[in-house]
Amino acid sequence: MEEPWEFVKDRTAAVGGAVWRSPDGRRFKRTGGAELRVEADFQQRLEQLGYPVPHVADAGIDGEGRAYFVEESLGAASLHDAALAATGGRKEQLPGAVVEEAVAVAGRLLAAQAAHPQAAPPDALRAWFDTAGFTGHVFTENPDLKTPRVRDLTGRALRRLEDVPLVWAHFDYGLPNTFPAGVIDWQHHGLAPLGYDVVPALEVIAFKGGAKGYTAGAAQRARYLAGLDEVSPGQTEPSIPSMAHGNSSSALASAAR
Repeated sequence: MEEPWEFVKDRTAAVGGAVWRSPDGRRFKRTGGAELRVEADFQQRLEQLGYPVPHVADAGIDGEGRAYFVEESLGAASLHDAALAATGGRKEQLPGAVVEEAVAVAGRLLAAQAAHPQAAPPDALRAWFDTAGFTGHVFTENPDLKTPRVRDLTGRALRRLEDVPLVWAHFDYGLPNTFPAGVIDWQHHGLAPLGYDVVPALEVIAFKGGAKGYTAGAAQRARYLAGLDEVSPGQTEPSIPSMAHGNSSSALASAAR
C-alpha cells in the first residue's frame, strides 16, 4: 500500500504540480507534467557533478498519470526559516550563524559550478540575459526603455561577461531554497555566467523571502562576498577563463557595474 504523502504546496512553474512530504519527513515528492522528468534527470546529473543537491531516490509516473520524482530531504528548515525563527519577523538583521551557513552552501555550489564550465552556443549569454532579466516583459510594459542608450548599456554589460564561463545554474537561488546541506528546487535551471546564482543572494533578500521579516546589513553582505572570494581562487584552472583574471564573485560584480 502506498504511504500517504502530506501536501506541502503547489509548484509555481508547473500547472497542476505540487510538493508532498513523506510521513517521517525524510523525503519529498514533486508531481506534475513531463517537465518533472526533465528536472529529475537534470538534478541527477548535477549530483554526479558534485553540486549540493538532494539525492533523487525514485522517479516515474504515478497511478493518476502524473510524473513524479522523490528526493531525500536536506533538513527540516531552510536558511529562510532559520532567519525568520531568529528574528520573529521583526525585520532585524540576519543572525550571524545564518550568514555563515549561507557562505558555506554558496561556496560549495560555486566550487561545483566552477569545476564544470559548459560549452554553449553563441547566443547562450544573451538568452540568459533575456530570461533572467525578463526583458520581453520589461520592454513590453516600458516601451520608453527601448532606446539606443539602453541597448548600448546592455550590450556593453554582456560583452564584459563574455570571458565568464557559463555553468548550470539554479535561476531562483536564495535563502528559501537553501539548506545547510544544499540547495533544492531546480525547476528553473539553465545556463548562466559563473556566480550569477550565489553572488547577489543577500542583495536580493527583499525579493526572496526577506520581506517577511529579516534584512542583511552592509557588513553581512561584505562578509558573504568575502567568503565567496575565499573559495574562488582555489578553483583557478586554465580551462576556466574568468579565473585567470581574478575571483568569480568579484569578476561578476565588476561586470555588472
